[in-house]
Amino acid sequence: MKKLLALLLAVVMVSALFACGDKNAAQTPASESPSAPSSSAPAPSPPPSSGGGFTIPTLDLGDYDDPFSRDPYKIAYIIPMKMPIHQVMEDAYVELGKIFNYELSAFDHNDDTDAFFTTIEIAAGQDYNAMIVETQYATQARVFDILSDRPDIVLFPGFSPYVDANNNPIAPGVTFDSYNRGKICMEYVLDNYSSYTGGSVDLKDVGIITLRMGGVDELVLRMDGYMDVYRAKYPDIGDSNFFDLDVMAETSAATPEAAYNLVSATVAANSQYKGWLLHGTVEDWADGGRRALEDLGLGNVSMATSDSANLILDLWDNGYDGCWIGGVDTPMIQNGHATILGILQLLEGRATKETLWPQHRAPGQTYTVFMLPHTMVTKDMYVAYRDFTNKYVEIVFK
Repeated sequence: MKKLLALLLAVVMVSALFACGDKNAAQTPASESPSAPSSSAPAPSPPPSSGGGFTIPTLDLGDYDDPFSRDPYKIAYIIPMKMPIHQVMEDAYVELGKIFNYELSAFDHNDDTDAFFTTIEIAAGQDYNAMIVETQYATQARVFDILSDRPDIVLFPGFSPYVDANNNPIAPGVTFDSYNRGKICMEYVLDNYSSYTGGSVDLKDVGIITLRMGGVDELVLRMDGYMDVYRAKYPDIGDSNFFDLDVMAETSAATPEAAYNLVSATVAANSQYKGWLLHGTVEDWADGGRRALEDLGLGNVSMATSDSANLILDLWDNGYDGCWIGGVDTPMIQNGHATILGILQLLEGRATKETLWPQHRAPGQTYTVFMLPHTMVTKDMYVAYRDFTNKYVEIVFK
């Protein structure tokens, strides 16, 4: 149970987290104090182009009061276990605190579920205005129960929305468009595989591997989006060449090493395939999987993609030119921005949980879960993408 709770956090961005994200999120120097946004001022629209072809979409998520007309809010960020994506997210929240005038306290629990709930219990007795709590369906009821006597505390989800047994949201939140994130990766692969391999392998002759964790709905959506594009193009093949690998099946569960071992064994047992397509629903697993393909001498006939582009940026900076060709990404600073805007709307009484962001609500739903925009990041444009996303604070709050 402890491992499931903690590792479920692998879901998004988020780079994704992990993770889905931008580890080089814009940093405001400590010596500089960002100018306070004007009262009730939304982010400027539209933001300027970077000149490199990227425009960060304006978040149409409501107004807020002048943050510096009040005392700082106190916000707790509580997660079961810190993975790379969570540090990126924490850094983004700290940066945004300088703009929105709040103090962030972050708590992680090294995969200890009991300690995780104890922290929430203690925090519920303190003077927090809001809590961002990462949990999943199996454990969220306990979080709600702990905070049932503190309706004044705004509770907001982390990467994974709070949902019912039918996966319908039971509170507002911010998340990744998981299905379409998977789609964009396979679309890029199908468009570029022939040129990448020099036409030496037909796409009907490849094996396909997805790396995910069983029981995590968001990761299933990423896998389905990825595979549905291939299924639509090659309906006669079906799933006969598809290998859905669960990273929990290895003793080194959910690590890059687990992905490496699973991919190595799968490829060795299926030598009939002339090349491979691989998608890591979490970036760390794509890294392990692509290393296996490259070590087996299949890098020149394989293409690997990932949900999020963080680790791969460092590889490219150091000259990497292997089969991991890109990932779909959302800057963590944008994820944090959307989350904080939602919290402010609720704290300031501009909206209730039921009325927050109706313009972004899915049909038939009671609550809105805002889907973050995303970009397919590849080697030919990653420098411009990273440079631009690093300017997010400068652009949005100038």
